[in-house]
Amino acid sequence: GNGVRKLHSAMISLLGPGPQRNRLKEALVDNLNELNPEQDLPASIRSDFSAFRDQLIIAPPDSAQALAPVFTMSDWEIDSAAAEVLRFYEAVCREQRTH
Repeated sequence: GNGVRKLHSAMISLLGPGPQRNRLKEALVDNLNELNPEQDLPASIRSDFSAFRDQLIIAPPDSAQALAPVFTMSDWEIDSAAAEVLRFYEAVCREQRTH
């Protein structure tokens, strides 16, 4: 489904070249922002995903302020956010295998 595709693309962004902060921004804008949790994600992770995304994208994605939190995050917080994307991807993959 769309959730698996978008999360997979986000993982590819996170594993690509360049600073991890830039890769996280790319994953958020190009992939995670386009997910509709109600349609694309299993019920078990919808609220966690929405809360995660709402913490990082605080304005419309085309706005200069959209990713303001990412600019102020520590390297540790960036690492944790990337790990959270992986956790969501794993959850969607597990859910897909059981159906």
